[in-house]
Amino acid sequence: MRKAIYIPVIISFLVQCCDTEPDMMDSYTAEYFCFDGYRGIGVVSVPVSSGSYNVPVFAQPIEGADQIASLVAKISSQAKTFTVEGDAIAENALFEFAYEHLGLPVESIEGDWIKLRLGDDVSGNRLSGWISNTPSLVVERWDTYLPSKATFLATCVKPMLYKAPEGEVFYPDVKYLYDNTTKTKRPDYRINYLEVDGEWLKVQFVTPSDLCGGGSQETVITEGWVPFLLDDKSPTVWFYPRGC
Repeated sequence: MRKAIYIPVIISFLVQCCDTEPDMMDSYTAEYFCFDGYRGIGVVSVPVSSGSYNVPVFAQPIEGADQIASLVAKISSQAKTFTVEGDAIAENALFEFAYEHLGLPVESIEGDWIKLRLGDDVSGNRLSGWISNTPSLVVERWDTYLPSKATFLATCVKPMLYKAPEGEVFYPDVKYLYDNTTKTKRPDYRINYLEVDGEWLKVQFVTPSDLCGGGSQETVITEGWVPFLLDDKSPTVWFYPRGC
């Protein structure tokens, strides 16, 4: 009789134990992709063809203004090098926007002139300059360049979608990749471009990521909308310039 009494009690205790046991991985610190620099409303660079380039940057958007810097690049089949030369520049604002191809963020476009973010001086002050927009430059605006390339959200927070442009926010299911050494986790997903409505992008949210074949896990797909540009026209979505 005692066995008949105690066995259900023990089973009930074990079930409660397992149901209430916390998932230790929930306590891991979540890491999200965050831009490590200004991206502006677009990017300016030199052509991808081989050659040496030295693009002058001026203090003002007028002919005859003082030259304050140069965008310098050397491109060959063996290597690509990019730099920004200027006496006041301590750290330049170059970033990769295509495979091993770097450019400078665009702050604004005014007629035939483009205002660029050059970088920071030794005190951390932002430095800007102007270049003349010529056919020999590569000029890309995010509103036309990014939608079909967008691969993930770069807003430094848990991935969220909108039910419609300017609509209600919701959080899609998301799988994580865990690093037991550092006790960190990062969301494992990708977004697939579906359509554009103004400054909003309709996407498929796929988790875990199926990029480049993905893993063996079954994916969960959710559709929703994201603003692909912020109010200042800088991007909220990004992609892998080097592919897989």
